[in-house]
Amino acid sequence: MRSQLSFIGRVVCSLYVLLLFGHSVSIAAEKYDLKGTVKGIDDKVNVELAGTKKDDKTNRNGEFKLNNVLEGEYTLQVIDEMTIAIGEPRYYQQNYSYLILGKDRAILLDTGPGLRDIRAVVDSLTKLPVTAVSSHLHYDHIGNHDRFDQVAMVDLPGTRNRMSSGEFSPAYSEHLGFLEGIEKPSFRVSQWWLSQQKIDLGGRIITVISAPGHTPESIVLLDEERDLLFSGDFIYEGQLLLVLPGSNLDQYHESAQKLLEVVSDNTLILGAHRWQASSGAPVMGYEDLAALTQSLAKIRTSELERQGFILNTYPVNSRMEIIVY
Repeated sequence: MRSQLSFIGRVVCSLYVLLLFGHSVSIAAEKYDLKGTVKGIDDKVNVELAGTKKDDKTNRNGEFKLNNVLEGEYTLQVIDEMTIAIGEPRYYQQNYSYLILGKDRAILLDTGPGLRDIRAVVDSLTKLPVTAVSSHLHYDHIGNHDRFDQVAMVDLPGTRNRMSSGEFSPAYSEHLGFLEGIEKPSFRVSQWWLSQQKIDLGGRIITVISAPGHTPESIVLLDEERDLLFSGDFIYEGQLLLVLPGSNLDQYHESAQKLLEVVSDNTLILGAHRWQASSGAPVMGYEDLAALTQSLAKIRTSELERQGFILNTYPVNSRMEIIVY
């Protein structure tokens, strides 16, 4: 059975996935050429362009062209006035974290791989106390946890009882940072959240929902009033992986069925990764979750046609596919 696949087998699959996708552990920033016109109040326009080289200026007509412009380390997208998506365009997995603001405090869902300091970005956006929590324990979601004073985790027997000297450190099979040479971190946990617990941020209630499948400890966060579901790696735009240690097809399908019951046709589902070719936060919807649920059901009953040799790839829709061992 897939759920009984050995740890070594899943690690081999993980390495195969990296080779298959052609991902490199180095960070190569994309470069762009920009051109345009700056409009002024008269014809004598000649301005320096912020964040560029010393001699980058417009001409007398306000026209400019810049070559080989680097992407920024982080991008910000306002989902609504109290929700900000923080993207990492220079990281090959195109991670997205979410700053969820209330009147009294805030949540940061996922802190990225830790290759850059997301805490500095968060501090520039809010003076509220921020609790960092991860959608699951993979290395690209907990990399900056140790920079935060307040860290929450889902309260599971297999996690709380592994605290040592007040700190938690994930197992190598949970973290998987060795795939990119990222060290396994340790961090203090100040809050333990239960599934279905409602977190009051002050005028904003966030519900914690356990959603095992991608990993055993996976969670999603639901804001019923604003109709937002923060889904982590459970559903996002791209290739969903059911080949990693702890992945479980049956649990994934059961969790998907459960989530279908709490979302509406208008729910914005905000995932943790996006396609390289797309732009902005990876926003999914009810139809995407319904398609995923249907595909998982058909995979369980062998009704869905697969592609691939070692790894089986199953289409979901034009935005997603599932990779299963």
